[in-house]
Amino acid sequence: MDIQAHLNRFHPRLVAAAAIALVLIGGSAFGAAGDPAPATYYGCLTPGGTLQHIVVNPDDEPDCPGNEQLISWNELGPPGPQGLQGEQGDPGDDGAQGDPGQDGAPGVSGYEIVSVVVERSEDIPTLIFGEATCSPGKQILGGGYDTIGVLFVPLGDVGVIKNAPGASGTSWDVRLFDDPTDPAFGQLRIFAICANVAD
Repeated sequence: MDIQAHLNRFHPRLVAAAAIALVLIGGSAFGAAGDPAPATYYGCLTPGGTLQHIVVNPDDEPDCPGNEQLISWNELGPPGPQGLQGEQGDPGDDGAQGDPGQDGAPGVSGYEIVSVVVERSEDIPTLIFGEATCSPGKQILGGGYDTIGVLFVPLGDVGVIKNAPGASGTSWDVRLFDDPTDPAFGQLRIFAICANVAD
């Protein structure tokens, strides 16, 4: 029920007195309620503008004596309009310096490709072999070979015996079988891919 509408039915001076009484008594009742749920208040307004017999959340709607007018109001009013957008806040302070990260794993450096050219062995004419060795301190990463002076390579005439890293891990070794009576090529070029590699 609209309190102001009820008060407007009385003399203006009585309305002002009733409004003051409503604020004082209502404020006291609000503070004493302590109930998180919205409370409903009832009171009796006399013709002289006095608000009395105030009760909070009664089980039944109270009765006002004589010619007093029953009025009620809620603790919470209707929602107000949405406020305006606030101004942009100032930028926050820079955060604290983070801890240094852990050292990364050592990388590879000193990349190089080493190559050598080898001839057919006079002691073992059926074999042509050799190795390409990395510079001191470097390790083998890979390798291979190619032939120089290829004459003719019938299927099965040349056999690869070894094409792999050497036992030391610092060279690339190649061994090929070639029939010296009908050689398929003249020389063998071996290459090794090397670099500094941390342990």
